[in-house]
Amino acid sequence: EFLKLIKDYEVTLPYRVNSEGQFETHILHPEHHTVKRSTEPETVHYHVVVENKTLHLQMKLNDKFTSPGMVVERLKSRFKNVSDSTFVPYWKRKCFFSGKIKDHTTSNVALQVCNGL
Repeated sequence: EFLKLIKDYEVTLPYRVNSEGQFETHILHPEHHTVKRSTEPETVHYHVVVENKTLHLQMKLNDKFTSPGMVVERLKSRFKNVSDSTFVPYWKRKCFFSGKIKDHTTSNVALQVCNGL
C-alpha cells in the first residue's frame, strides 16, 4: 500500500567493498575480530547503486546517533510483559555509521547497518 503512494523508487542490493572498490561481501555489518590500538575508527566501504550509478561510500562507526544510556527492550512471546523481556544496551550493537561518497567532497551519508541497510 505504501509503495503505491511513491511515484519513483529503486530497489538496490548494497555490498561491502575494500578501499579500492573490490567486492568483499554482502554482509553489511563489519566484523570486529581484533581490537585496534588506534583511537581512529576503522573506515568501512560500501557500494550502492542509485540511478544506475555505483556510489562508493566511505563510512566510520558513529556512536553519537543514540544516547549512551539507550536500552532496547525485547519482549519474548511467552508472557508478553516485562518479566519476559531482555534488555540490550543499544550502544553495544555498533550499527550506526557516517561518512562521505568517494569523490563527492560535499556529500554526507548516514547508515544503519544492523538488520539491513
